[in-house]
Parts: sequence; structure tokens; C-alpha cells
Amino acid sequence: MNPAYPEAAILQKGCITVRPALYILQELFNNMLIFYFAAMLIATVVTTTEELKQIHRLNSINLKQNVTDAEKKAQGFVTWLYSMELLQQMHQLQASIIVKDGDKVAGYALVTPREAGPFHHDLQTMMDNLATLSYNGRPLNDYSWYVMGQVCIDKAYRGMGVFDMLYRHHQKLYASKYNLLITEISTSNRRSIKAHKRVGFRELHVYKDLLDEWSVVVWDWNKS
Repeated sequence: MNPAYPEAAILQKGCITVRPALYILQELFNNMLIFYFAAMLIATVVTTTEELKQIHRLNSINLKQNVTDAEKKAQGFVTWLYSMELLQQMHQLQASIIVKDGDKVAGYALVTPREAGPFHHDLQTMMDNLATLSYNGRPLNDYSWYVMGQVCIDKAYRGMGVFDMLYRHHQKLYASKYNLLITEISTSNRRSIKAHKRVGFRELHVYKDLLDEWSVVVWDWNKS
């Protein structure tokens, strides 16, 4: 039985499963709607201050402390609030990746080069910690890498492939310049960990700080 329709009775006749035609049509219609709206979405980079403001609003709404426990488990969350000043400073170095529906930002995945470390103490601490790690038996700093600082999808656009669109655009724009894309995920954010693994990330390291326990994951574009 499709869990989306628990009320739909499934009739067994020998080895044949018959589902009421109404629910089949409803499922097909829902899939068509998802395909239609997804086709209207465009992966691009930030170009305006208004887009940065929308990123900041999405960031704030989906902070860990602003969502219910049920939402955290089912939909995931973000841990850190990026100020407008920090977003603007990062933008001056490298434009972040967004998916848009017309003028609306449906989701974002921040581009955080190592040069962004001096903009914020916590960013610098993260960069310094990453620089101590190794990958495939070599110091991480032997590779060219950057950090995806945070990914977040508007609730209205979840389940439409926005997450994958964001990361594929990262790869499209930066795979020729960098060997690795790295990010850190709260180990309690199982939805996010699963989604990153599906895209191509693999766990490199786990550590704790005063804020949380983190899984450091790496996407090796040479293996994609």
C-alpha cells in the first residue's frame, strides 16, 4: 500500500493486487504536478541583494530552535544563522548557488571558499579544523577544496528535486576548479545525512564541539 494513501483499500484476487482507480488517478495527478513545477525551477547563482535577503529569511525560518521536534525528524533543519553582513562578504568572494521559481528563491547551497574564514571566527575555526584532516592517505590541503556552508529548501519546494539541483550546479560550476566539496552535518540530522549520501558525499570525520556533534562529509568529483 502506498503510505500516502493509507485509507485506500487494496483488494487481493489470487496473485493480482487491484487498487481503486480513483487513487491511481490521484497519484498520477500528484506526480504530474511535481514534474510540472520542477520544470519551472532554475538552478543559478546569486546576483542580487534581494536574493541574499531571501536566503537569510529561509535560514532563519529553518533554524533548529525555530522548528518542532517532529519537523526536525521529518524535514531536517539548519544549525547556524548567517547574518546579512556575512552573506554579503561571502558573496564578494564567490556567488552561492540557488534554485529559483521566478523571483522566489526555492533553495540555496552556500559557497564558502577557504578565503572566507577571516570573515567570522566560527568559519575560521572550521577551516582550521578541516586543514588538519587527511583524505585517501594524503593531507586534505594537498587537494583543492571548498566548503558548502549550508543547504536549505523552502518547505513548499521539498520533494521536487531542488536539493539535487543545487548540488549538481555546484558540480557544474566548480568541478573543473576544485577536487573536493566538503560540508559538515549535525549527526542528529539524519534526513540531511541520507540526502548528502545519495548525491555522492562520503563521511570523512566525526567530531564534537560546544554546539553539536558533526559529520564531515566529502564529495570527490574525480570519482563522480
